[in-house]
Amino acid sequence: LMFSQSNAHICQRMLEWVSLQCESSIPASGDLLELYCGNGNFTLPLSAHFGKVLATELVRGPPEYAKECADWMGIDNVYFARLSSQETAQALAK
Repeated sequence: LMFSQSNAHICQRMLEWVSLQCESSIPASGDLLELYCGNGNFTLPLSAHFGKVLATELVRGPPEYAKECADWMGIDNVYFARLSSQETAQALAK
């Protein structure tokens, strides 16, 4: 089970807004940690604004699709991991 914004117009507006926020307030060399990335709906478009992206998801299938899309699009700065938010926090605390 995964969330997906089913309203294409709203989804496009959300992506435009968050992209604008990235452009105006985040250094280009910064990194992104995205928890529960799903199918990469935000991950892949936003990857252009960051040096590296770690995208985590608990469900197995969606990140596999996102990785396939990233490969197809030539996006090579995104790393997908099957982790819960708790597991991610524990790994980062080490």
